[in-house]
Amino acid sequence: MIEQKYPIVIYDGECNLCDSSVKFILRNERKEELRFTHLKSEEGKKIMNKFKLDKSFDGILFLKDGKLYGKSEAIIEISKYLKYPSQAAKHFNWVPLFLRDGLYDIIAKRRYKWFGKDDCLIPDPRIRERFI
Repeated sequence: MIEQKYPIVIYDGECNLCDSSVKFILRNERKEELRFTHLKSEEGKKIMNKFKLDKSFDGILFLKDGKLYGKSEAIIEISKYLKYPSQAAKHFNWVPLFLRDGLYDIIAKRRYKWFGKDDCLIPDPRIRERFI
């Protein structure tokens, strides 16, 4: 576990689905608690190195209280910070991990084809300080 000041969402900055997801989180957060960084940023690389993740990993990660969550677990943990009804994903923790991550992997493999690939999200000046 590593010490941290706030929960961090680590996402693929080239993926339109991921960028849309970050925008969704920002619009639906209960409080402005979360911070964001992409996998290829300096902070993203530090986190991946700290937890010894393969550089080819390109899914979503969530760092909270020194613990790193990936894939469907990250989505469930992030959803706990959202307003109702956007927090619905937190109720899927009863679904076995292999099924949740299996569905996650199917979408992740096809996300560039389905949603496109673009440059990293450029945050609005009023939320820029929330991006690391």
